[in-house]
Amino acid sequence: MKKFFSLAGAAFLLAGTLSQSANAQIFTYEGIKYNVTSTTDKTVEVTQGVAAYDNDLVIPAKATYEGVDYTVTGIAAKAFDLCTGMTSITTPATLKYINNGAFFKTTKLVKFTSLATTAPDISASPFSTALYSIMKVWVPEGSYLDYVTNWHRVQSVTEIGCGQAFKVNEIPYEIISEKSKYARITSGAKPTGELTLPEKASYNDNEYTLVELGRYCFDGAAITGLTLPKSLLVFNAYCLRN
Repeated sequence: MKKFFSLAGAAFLLAGTLSQSANAQIFTYEGIKYNVTSTTDKTVEVTQGVAAYDNDLVIPAKATYEGVDYTVTGIAAKAFDLCTGMTSITTPATLKYINNGAFFKTTKLVKFTSLATTAPDISASPFSTALYSIMKVWVPEGSYLDYVTNWHRVQSVTEIGCGQAFKVNEIPYEIISEKSKYARITSGAKPTGELTLPEKASYNDNEYTLVELGRYCFDGAAITGLTLPKSLLVFNAYCLRN
């Protein structure tokens, strides 16, 4: 009797799964495949599609299906599993979340531009460990702090339109927020002995606050003592290695 009910239950669950699959609304719009997540709110997420999502991809804020405009709010798990050649992606201002493993296999992805002023939820771990190091993330004006807080494993977050490089006393800096006047120290400096980093760095008649030590910034430098400013917020990987 137990075996009968077990088989019956399995058949019931299978029928439910098939029913849900049959009712799923998946469509392609301008070469990108979407899954409808809410017919009431008219929202969709990018879902796993074809291997044509390579090189540079721009995801729109809206996708149209059967005359209805849907808002793109998410990227599904493993959405880009087949996109091993993707090098750059731009996601819309409407994006709210990116699910597990969405970018696990996009090993060539070096540029990620997010137009959302609030950092999308990535708590489901959408990126591979390697991507956190090689991927440069570009974000809207004024959103640097939100992204470095919520995407804290990413090693390079810069506001769109910034990235200008300059030097002060042979220390290389990079502007990461023009609106907030933030800067990071980048790799290449080889100071020796005692080093005191100032809170401010001047460039083109502007004062930029040092908030970040970039990846490898003092790698291999013969520093014997280091004094840091109170403004510093972020230490990136290997910034004081060797």
